[in-house]
Amino acid sequence: MLAFPNITVSILFSVARVDVTIFLFFAVVGWIGNSLIILVTVNETLVSFYTCFFVNFVFISGVDVSTVLMFFIALDRFVAAKNPHFYSTFNKRNYVVAIVALSLLYAAVFKALLYTSLTEDPTLCLIAESMTGTMTNLWFGVSTVVNLSVIGLYCALTRMIKVSFSEYQRINRSINMIILVYVFGWLATMGGCFFALRVGLK
Repeated sequence: MLAFPNITVSILFSVARVDVTIFLFFAVVGWIGNSLIILVTVNETLVSFYTCFFVNFVFISGVDVSTVLMFFIALDRFVAAKNPHFYSTFNKRNYVVAIVALSLLYAAVFKALLYTSLTEDPTLCLIAESMTGTMTNLWFGVSTVVNLSVIGLYCALTRMIKVSFSEYQRINRSINMIILVYVFGWLATMGGCFFALRVGLK
């Protein structure tokens, strides 16, 4: 109240009601969404790998593009910190166009490769279950390597900044948070799926 002396108690309660309404809305959306996932899982609505591939086409493409973009962002930060003079000579427009083109090319190549290994066998259409065959192993393996490279680049960047600029502890904390989120995000997903496929878990 002291920070905002002009705000009355009734205004605070009005703001609290709006907050509660928003939180309840998100909770209901979460309950409905998760209930639908449970319902589909319980009913085991199975479709062919071809159908599932096309259903998840945009989402898997997004996974591929974002994975490669995260690698290039990490590489960009590493090069900028390691050799700022060389980095400043880049033509920004061509640089960005090349990164986006390589990311889209990566996604297109893996879409074509994954399509060649699809079958008419039924599957529960989740992103991790929407592919089959040897190309799935390759896709998960390459994605895991790219994700490990991102973490390696950020770890190298953290060590470099600690050695060079001790006053940048806040930047180091930010980078460490990125590494932590990345480890428990796509790396855990891709690495876990790759491991499960290699050991034959169902």
